[in-house]
Formats: sequence, C-alpha cells, structure tokens
Amino acid sequence: MKSSIAALFFGLGILCFICWLLFPEHSKYFDLCGWMLLVFAYLAVLRQNYKMKAPVPTRGGWVEYAKKPGVYRAIYLLLFIIGVWVLLTLLVFTILRK
Repeated sequence: MKSSIAALFFGLGILCFICWLLFPEHSKYFDLCGWMLLVFAYLAVLRQNYKMKAPVPTRGGWVEYAKKPGVYRAIYLLLFIIGVWVLLTLLVFTILRK
C-alpha cells in the first residue's frame, strides 16, 4: 500500500514536470508541485523502509537495526532532515522567484 502511494507521488511529480514544459505561463506552480511531489515520494519510501527495518548501506558496510539500533536511527534521522531541508529550500526558492 505504501509503495503505491510513493509511486503515485512520483508519477504525479513527473506529470507536473511534463506540464511545466507544455505550459510555460504557469511554470512556477508546476515546478513547485513537481518537486514537492518528488520529495514526498522520497519521504514515503524512507518511512516505509524505516518501518520494515531495512538495512542501510554506508561507507562502513551495511547497518542493520538489530546490530546497531542507535546508528540506524541516526542515519534515518539524517536522511529525513535532508528530505525536509530540500523541501523547505525548494519552497523558499520557488516562492521568491519572479
């Protein structure tokens, strides 16, 4: 179920980018919606993987929840913060763009 929501967000994001190319007079809104939907898809997949306790690849090897729960949570917290930061940055730059 969750993967279908992420796929829906991703597909709608791509559709917004196609509309952005076809209708340049409304490009600000299609650009913003497309990026927001792609970030929402990223956050949905991140949430699904965290609930499943999926192993995370790092430079030091795979981190599993059962072996290093603190490091595992810290990695997912960092990935979530990056996703939210990208979303806020896109909002600010798109809204301030003329």
